[in-house]
Amino acid sequence: MANYTEGTERQKLIRAKKMMLWFGIISLSMSFAGLTSAYVVSKERPDWLTDFQIPNAFYISLVLILVSSLTVHLAKQKIKKGILLPRKKQTRSLVRKQVLLKTCTLRHN
Repeated sequence: MANYTEGTERQKLIRAKKMMLWFGIISLSMSFAGLTSAYVVSKERPDWLTDFQIPNAFYISLVLILVSSLTVHLAKQKIKKGILLPRKKQTRSLVRKQVLLKTCTLRHN
């Protein structure tokens, strides 16, 4: 079994960050599961909202978040392949698009 108290400070820091990342992922998953089960149970109640409409801003925000995530994913793939490093114009273009998408998302929320 590995001794997690040994190693360089950098190794300890990396292990601590990884543990906090897993803690966050598990916490978010549990929150999502709890809210989903609460919705499933509550929608069967007779006093549940029947004519509630989700605002259009929600859909706009959802699309912007998905497009934003896609651009970050594509940029990371290109950086790993070394495609974006020599081409500063493409990198700047992706950064501008990302900032624009984040700004639009904040305005609609």
